[in-house]
Amino acid sequence: MRESFSFAVMPEIEFGRPTLDLTDRFRGTKEAVVGREAENRLVAAVNFLNTIPEIDFVATAGDLTDSALPEQFLKVKEIMDKLSKPWLPVIGNHDLWPYQKLPDSILSRRHSWEDVGPNGPKIFRQVFQDNFQKLADSFKEQNYAFLHKDVRFIVVDNMSRRHAILGWPGVIGFPKLYPETRQWLQKQLFKEEETKIVISHAPLKKGLLEALSGNKRIVNIAGHVHKEQLRESNKITIFTTGALYLKPVVTIVNILPDGKVEFHSVRIP
Repeated sequence: MRESFSFAVMPEIEFGRPTLDLTDRFRGTKEAVVGREAENRLVAAVNFLNTIPEIDFVATAGDLTDSALPEQFLKVKEIMDKLSKPWLPVIGNHDLWPYQKLPDSILSRRHSWEDVGPNGPKIFRQVFQDNFQKLADSFKEQNYAFLHKDVRFIVVDNMSRRHAILGWPGVIGFPKLYPETRQWLQKQLFKEEETKIVISHAPLKKGLLEALSGNKRIVNIAGHVHKEQLRESNKITIFTTGALYLKPVVTIVNILPDGKVEFHSVRIP
């Protein structure tokens, strides 16, 4: 029988967000924080997770930064490296194209500077290189995989590199699974392990997972939509997190001996 274990999921952080934007206001901002208060919330989340000895590691849900600036990546690493367990850097659309926001506007398209291209992944690799070395037995670009107690964890970069439209900075927010990544994902999903957990910033489509899975049990953990939601159908489970700056909640994931997965949302004290 498979050994049971637990790990935690840190919702997307978007570190460095100077103000709430229009989409935040539509979602509701009762517990939303930005700036120094958001940094304090991340520190509190790390300290809280360090009080839970049962977890083996901490996964993230992408969008570690607000606008892919090197100082944002470095500060996230500084805080997250205080975790007592290994943690998984996952890239999201906010981490792809560096730009500098203006702090006095709720319109996120207003900015004072923007990079010439989507150079966030280069910064991402440089900053988190040692974290990857601790985790991965396979690493290609932002795709990597590792085995943990007979469960295969597959981290997939499924965000477009296309520039945003209508004068907005950064990349367009729609997911895209590039052909090379799709082939790599299919290869990983056809590995022999019965249970596989796919971590991606944007949730993957149920039909795609069914087509690529070879009838194996697949769990997809994602962020991007800023809404906690659990969908289960046959052997496919898709779980999306909220956003840490919007709500002080982390998720504890339990892998049971039969391979089933339980999700428990826990508020940060």
